Amino acid sequence: MTGDGYDSLRRVLHDAAEQAISGKGHQRHATGSRDFEEQVSAWIQRERFDYARGQAVKKLHESLRMEPEAAIREIRGAINLCAVAILELEECSERKI
Repeated sequence: MTGDGYDSLRRVLHDAAEQAISGKGHQRHATGSRDFEEQVSAWIQRERFDYARGQAVKKLHESLRMEPEAAIREIRGAINLCAVAILELEECSERKI
């Protein structure tokens, strides 16, 4: 607890990261040979821009039809894809694309 009023937000973001690290995201995308940052770079090169944002929107729409627990997992996945979108933008900005 930090007392700054953002503890619940920190918990949600932490839970989303944990899902990516050890949950469905890890099971689907863990290659053993590349770390997460290398995978993001490969996604950018393969899928071009806006891939992560499109996938995040898709997950949010799908969550509307799910039971609460499944919807929470799906929304956590969307949060993680939004983080990937930020990484994409940062990498492009660094490379001046």
